[in-house]
Amino acid sequence: MIHVGTDVHVRNSVLNAKDQDGQVLARGRCGNTMLELGAFFAPLERRAKSTGETIRVVMESTTNARAIQRLLTQYGREAGIDLTAEVLHARKLRVIAESVNKCDRVDANILTELSRSNLQLPVCYMPDDEEFALREH
Repeated sequence: MIHVGTDVHVRNSVLNAKDQDGQVLARGRCGNTMLELGAFFAPLERRAKSTGETIRVVMESTTNARAIQRLLTQYGREAGIDLTAEVLHARKLRVIAESVNKCDRVDANILTELSRSNLQLPVCYMPDDEEFALREH
């Protein structure tokens, strides 16, 4: 499995990707657009297709986490890979909230390590598009 920790911001995200053994596959900052996220995920997509690995993306709940989750889910569908994007409950991730060394790269790395740990992470409920539309009105 490929694990990707994502520290999401309004205009961009900091991403950190590792394999199951902890080897860094990719890391960096990219814009929150399909084009830029696709450029970051392209090498991971090639690896996933050649090895049959799945990609698990985890991110803290933020204002636009739902939008990023939808973009990544769409990317995985269009690329034909098994990509799961999960939004984690930020308040329950005490390891990040109480971190002394607070920076985007560190937060993305912590999220990646949490994903690799196989612990049961506090995943937020994210309504599907139909239910979300009903809630908005």
